[in-house]
Amino acid sequence: FKVSRADIQWIQELPLSISFPWLQLIVVHAGLVPGVPLHLQKFKDLVWMRDLQQAEDGTWTGLQQPKTGSQPWASVWKGPEHVVFGHDAKRRLQQERFATGLDTGCCYGKNLTALVVNCEDFKQRTIMQVPAARMYSVPDDHAKK
Repeated sequence: FKVSRADIQWIQELPLSISFPWLQLIVVHAGLVPGVPLHLQKFKDLVWMRDLQQAEDGTWTGLQQPKTGSQPWASVWKGPEHVVFGHDAKRRLQQERFATGLDTGCCYGKNLTALVVNCEDFKQRTIMQVPAARMYSVPDDHAKK
């Protein structure tokens, strides 16, 4: 399999988030920093963030890996938009009031998880899971066990 320049260009032109305003729903790969408007979110947070660290002034900084005193970003997100995200397989399915994390480790041989949403009413939603057919990638911490 070979990736063409056209394939790369197509990927580069994809949005980093998808908004469904009538549902008050945002879909991102990794996460959002509270208090930062969507159009001002940093690329690295949208695609890599898992945790947040709060500064003395109350602002948040996105972290790729947890640190002492940090918190999962989804547990801090207070809406009003509901955010659906992935990129956090270690925590598996996350269901917070205003955030749902769907990364349940399919590539590591766990489950593939989807959120099925009524297109007119986000309150009508269901989590669906199927087991992975196999392990496609070995987790970084696999050798430590």
